[in-house]
Amino acid sequence: MKRIILFLVPLVMFLLGLKVIVKADELPGIRYQSHVQNVGWQSYVSNGSDSGTTGRGLRMEAIKIELTNPTADMKLKYQAHVQNIGWQNWVEGGQLAGTSGQSLRVEAVKIQLDNTSGYSVQYQVHVESIGWTNWVKNGELAGTTGKGLRVEAIRIKLVKNSDTTTNPPTNNNTNNANTNINNNSAITTLKYSAHIQNVGWQQQKNEGEIAGLPGQGLRIESLKLNLENAPSDLAVAYQANVQNIGWTSWVHNGEVSGTTGQGLRVEGVRIKLEGNVQDYHIIYKTYVEGRGWQGWIKDGQISGYIGRSLRIEAVQVKLVKTSELANYVKPKVAIDIGHNTDYDSGAKGIRQEDELTMEVGTRVISKLKALGYTVIDTLPSSATSTSDSLIQRSDFANKNEVERFVCIHFNVFDGSAYGSEVYYQTNSDVSKSLATAILNNLTSLGFTNRGVKTANYAVLRNTTAPAVLIESCFIDNASDMNKYDPEKIANAIVNGLVNNVN
Repeated sequence: MKRIILFLVPLVMFLLGLKVIVKADELPGIRYQSHVQNVGWQSYVSNGSDSGTTGRGLRMEAIKIELTNPTADMKLKYQAHVQNIGWQNWVEGGQLAGTSGQSLRVEAVKIQLDNTSGYSVQYQVHVESIGWTNWVKNGELAGTTGKGLRVEAIRIKLVKNSDTTTNPPTNNNTNNANTNINNNSAITTLKYSAHIQNVGWQQQKNEGEIAGLPGQGLRIESLKLNLENAPSDLAVAYQANVQNIGWTSWVHNGEVSGTTGQGLRVEGVRIKLEGNVQDYHIIYKTYVEGRGWQGWIKDGQISGYIGRSLRIEAVQVKLVKTSELANYVKPKVAIDIGHNTDYDSGAKGIRQEDELTMEVGTRVISKLKALGYTVIDTLPSSATSTSDSLIQRSDFANKNEVERFVCIHFNVFDGSAYGSEVYYQTNSDVSKSLATAILNNLTSLGFTNRGVKTANYAVLRNTTAPAVLIESCFIDNASDMNKYDPEKIANAIVNGLVNNVN
């Protein structure tokens, strides 16, 4: 009898476990796939997994969604808000929402589960310059409209309504999502407002919203920020760099930073948390005259263009946890397009050097900005001499407190020399590592590796941040110039930089 019991117990346990497994497999679920710029249709993923890309600056162009093991009453529909089109009609059953082959970005989505008791559909999207939005559910908007921002990735899941631990907060405006700092009795929220040329003080903005009027040619003249319901040992501090004045003193919690009634533009801002910041950081970015939106920066770093007389037209501010920083903040990079000033047009070979540095440099800047980097273009608007041009480049990078400096040049000799070489700062391992990464990418294009080297170049000597000077190839060598492709060289530089700083 004892032998029979010993046999039956594991058999019953196995059968019960098998029953549980079968039931788990039969639970309703959801699967989805994305059509991504330069990638095409990705494979299906399911139940909260990432579909799309992040960190690559690629737009999602379309999505297909379908239920798995649905109950008889389950019906799922979804729609996409598409660039130049707006909201499309609702679709269902794995049909395409969005477009393919038209190079149009998806900007927002809505997903609705109808006639279903016991379940809800929850979803979040990764948005250009914002990152992952809060989870929303059952027909609410995920993404943005009217801001020209691409959706890059999406997560979708089915959740039992009884599972309260996974239900997301309702959030119809994903840009207003507040990060909740623990204050025991109240939620701490961030508010801010801008004083704008010809407008005056705007209404207070919630966290993540745009204060100012980007692209309308109107300067921000002053700012106010405030933490509402903040603990007594926590404050937000901020200062402005003002035309003809420079950096103002740090102010706190609702005080004015800048000027009013004087017609002076704000050219830079710094914002930081002070006191018991717990696991939180403050991040922010600015819209700069002629430059557009800069990338997110954090905790007292400079946002804007100091020393170029360019107005800030708008600002966005958010609170994030340390674990979220990498989704937003990347190192601030200076790109120095060689020559291209009075008294300094560079070397002449099969082509003129300053033409090539401009072709490559502008592509590098554009690609880095698309990846979310704050890029400082150090090319002077004018110079009185070659020496003055070189001094301005380093000074501008230093004033803006960049974290890397990349100077783009081309080489010349007598037609017989060929290949790529990159110079780095003496006694700087970081500079040498960056030089090596970029050179390896250049030589993968077919250019001969002439090595990483040190030299007493002015921009290397006078720049505070780790700096490199790239001699991309020889412009008086026919073989090198046959390999010259500004797009490929720009990609080599960008990939070397991005992989190195990450």
